[in-house]
Amino acid sequence: MASGAFVALTAALLVLRAQAFNIDTDFATVIRNPHRSSDNYFGFSVALRRALPGTAWNSWLLVGAPRANSTFPQQVDLKEPGVVFECRLQDGQLENQCSTLPFDPTGNDREVRSNGFSFHHKKDHAWLGSTIAVEDEPNGRTVICGPRWVNQYYSDVYLMNGVCYWYDRGSYMVNAAQILTPLIEKNKQAFNIPSDTPGLPGSKVFNYAYGGAGVSAQFVKSNNRSELIIGAPGVFDGKGTLVRYRSLENDAQQTTTYLVPDIPSPKDVKSIPYLGYLGYSVDAAQFFPGDSSAYYVSGAPRVNYRGKVLLYSVTDSDLQVLYELEGHQMGEYFGASLCIADVTGDGQPDLIVGAPQHSLPALSSADYSQGDEGRIYVFINEFVSRRQGSFRTMGNKFQLMGSKKAGARFGTTVVSLGDINLDGYDDVAVGAPYEDENRGVVYVYHGRKFGLEPIAAQRIAARDVDNSILGFGMSITKGTDIDENHYPDFAVGAYTSGHAVVFRSHPVVVFNGNIRPSVERISFNATEFKANACVSFNGNKAPKFIDAKITVNADPTFKRAVFVTSNGKTNSFSFTTRLKLQTPVCQELNVEIIKTSNQDFSKPIDLQIISEIDNSKVRTRRKRQTGGRFCKSCAIIDPNSLATVTARVPYSTGCKRDDVCETDLKIKSKLGQNTPVAIGSVKRLEVEVQIENSGEPAFLAQVTIQLPPNAPLARVPKNCLEGRGKNENTLSCDIGNPLPAKSMAKIPLELEFENIAPGTKSLTLIINSTSAGDDLNLADNFKNLTIPLVTEADISVSGKSLMSNYFIDWHNESASSDITSFHHVYEVFNYGPSPVDKVKITMAIPYKISTKRKEVTFLEVMQPRASLDGEDFLCSMTGGTYSDLSSRRSRRSTKEVALGYEGHLPANRTLFINCTDAQEVQCMVIECLIGPLKGPNNPAIISFFLRADIKKLGKKHFQI
Repeated sequence: MASGAFVALTAALLVLRAQAFNIDTDFATVIRNPHRSSDNYFGFSVALRRALPGTAWNSWLLVGAPRANSTFPQQVDLKEPGVVFECRLQDGQLENQCSTLPFDPTGNDREVRSNGFSFHHKKDHAWLGSTIAVEDEPNGRTVICGPRWVNQYYSDVYLMNGVCYWYDRGSYMVNAAQILTPLIEKNKQAFNIPSDTPGLPGSKVFNYAYGGAGVSAQFVKSNNRSELIIGAPGVFDGKGTLVRYRSLENDAQQTTTYLVPDIPSPKDVKSIPYLGYLGYSVDAAQFFPGDSSAYYVSGAPRVNYRGKVLLYSVTDSDLQVLYELEGHQMGEYFGASLCIADVTGDGQPDLIVGAPQHSLPALSSADYSQGDEGRIYVFINEFVSRRQGSFRTMGNKFQLMGSKKAGARFGTTVVSLGDINLDGYDDVAVGAPYEDENRGVVYVYHGRKFGLEPIAAQRIAARDVDNSILGFGMSITKGTDIDENHYPDFAVGAYTSGHAVVFRSHPVVVFNGNIRPSVERISFNATEFKANACVSFNGNKAPKFIDAKITVNADPTFKRAVFVTSNGKTNSFSFTTRLKLQTPVCQELNVEIIKTSNQDFSKPIDLQIISEIDNSKVRTRRKRQTGGRFCKSCAIIDPNSLATVTARVPYSTGCKRDDVCETDLKIKSKLGQNTPVAIGSVKRLEVEVQIENSGEPAFLAQVTIQLPPNAPLARVPKNCLEGRGKNENTLSCDIGNPLPAKSMAKIPLELEFENIAPGTKSLTLIINSTSAGDDLNLADNFKNLTIPLVTEADISVSGKSLMSNYFIDWHNESASSDITSFHHVYEVFNYGPSPVDKVKITMAIPYKISTKRKEVTFLEVMQPRASLDGEDFLCSMTGGTYSDLSSRRSRRSTKEVALGYEGHLPANRTLFINCTDAQEVQCMVIECLIGPLKGPNNPAIISFFLRADIKKLGKKHFQI
């Protein structure tokens, strides 16, 4: 037997919007372009930087506007060089208006470096600020890049080498940024590649000339040293590469001096063709267990028209490819974005790659409604060492495509948020900047042991924040705790409308509930019992106290119990209380059992606790909250946690399992008469339905019988109810609560058989048995009981003429008429037992005789009359025509020629004219279709008149 009362922990089914987890959207900080322009791409890039504790403000938001005009005096004549704005935040709220970051206030000047390299700035359209990266630590290093920056080598020679500026730890002071120009080395701008054919000139290759350093950038760690990696996808005719700067000092130092960059040549990387754009996206991590060195991943979205991502190492100027990942679809731009995150929580960095132009299949060649939905790929790190293991791709069933909206370009940005809900798994944000009519959407996916959850934990739509935002999700910061509540926050850029939005995260708590009933099992005659209910909460970095609303329900599904409280009896009651972290609050419950005639003893009585946070500041609202401030200590319930706890107290059912009995119902039947049953032979038919239970006790055992509509019940059996309306032919019977094991229930039925239509072949009763338990064999719980029927009838016809003899004087030529009339009457009886729907009466009447000399018509037939129970029926005739009773034929001459039958007459002088003599006798056929004939007491009657000219048969006396 089971161990009695038990507690079932059931996740609450909460109807929530996708925005309803711990990233707050009601108090998001919306920052508008300080230049009040929407065409300078404010929000094309964003980054968060934490300040050191004790600073007047605790964070900065850096926002790039790569097409903005500068307000610095020396740059007023420059055309759209690009600007970065510094927005100071206090707990995520904007303290003052954003100001321009003075990383380089100079104009298009010439500079000479200490290493002898010189360059001439051309910052027009340089897209400064299109890439921003910040080191993930307080006052972390910052880099700002302009990949379209041009070195004006000669007055008419422009080399788009790209430029970056980086700040060491400290504040963003004027002239504090150092310029990084890794691709200005003169002798590496271009070179000739010798021809493989002697005598032919070689080909010119642009190496650094159009390298575009700064399309992407990241700060990474390798062997406890800071590294800055910069993507340069235009190097070597667009093969692309990575630029690496390594710090001279250990990161424990407050300042850093970068060495000469490492720029590995992609020349010999066979897997990357020209214009493959390696370096379009970059990142690095310690992918191999036991190896503290960073290994690099870069996207090359144009390789083979599908895209590639390479995992590689860099040694001086050598790029050694260790692993390759390739896109699956032509034109999907696989590798346009990527990030590294430990989404499986095993300590190993995993890789997520964006393919923003991935498209769903078109419905037809003319279908332009699909395309550019976008997708991300998740690759799970299963490396054992540098030479052993691989990435495992999450299967196709885990295709992450957001809402699969055409043109959304989901995966344009993919960023690690860190562990946004502190559950031990890194989480990922994905931008779809053109979804929802170009407003944009950001999706947040939670990590799990198998990878990323296939359904987004939150879908943050721009329209839910501010309806004027466009291009939301083009850029997303990494997760950074800017309000010091230990939960990562992040910001999103919306470059089309010129916005940046800061989102903050709530602490996450988990409720723990417990109900302990005073009894293990409930006896059938019990009326009450007690229970003790306790609730507590915990959470990672959770607040010390929360206000909770606790709701307690008694048997919410079946309503078989109530709580007895000081205010009376109720199925449910709620109370609010302040809970302390990891400290239970308990309450004793008095439970009263409600007795009913159809009590379901097979199901346990459920006692349920539902825990909610009573905090109006974080409740989901339909519209964004205006005014007020974000509550950084207000907690949110983890939707994956067990917010509802149910204790199930079973009855003493005698079954092996407390929560369900294993029954085995089987239907049998017995007829009170041999079959087939002749219709009309009985007025009522007795049927016995038998239900046998070969399993455990069957609680709330029932049988449903669907009766044939033409055979209603003579009386309703005990414990049965007839249906009503559309279910009037249905009978429901209670057969036991419980129906004991190894027992049988019998239901006697009497069916009315008087209204069965003749010709009916069978009647069917549909029988189904059910119980509250789990039936071991459902196949025999259902039966179609077919009763075969037969129609048996004894049809008899009797008839007479109103006059039995007619005499004709052949020698009396003075007689007034030679025509004799007859009146025949026939009766058709049904002696049963079955009624007959229709009876066809066929009569053949001779009316013409053929001889060698001629044909003679001697008989005329008037239209017959057929009737049944006062209703007339029409008869049909073939082989002749009806005569009109009102017509009178003139007296014929007595000198007509005789037929010459006299000599052949038998001695008794009787002439028989038979329709079977087809050669000499012609007959007309009359058919009458009459019915229904129900029994011998209502015969059908057929009568008709005939007129015979007997003298045409001869000049003697004949008896006809």
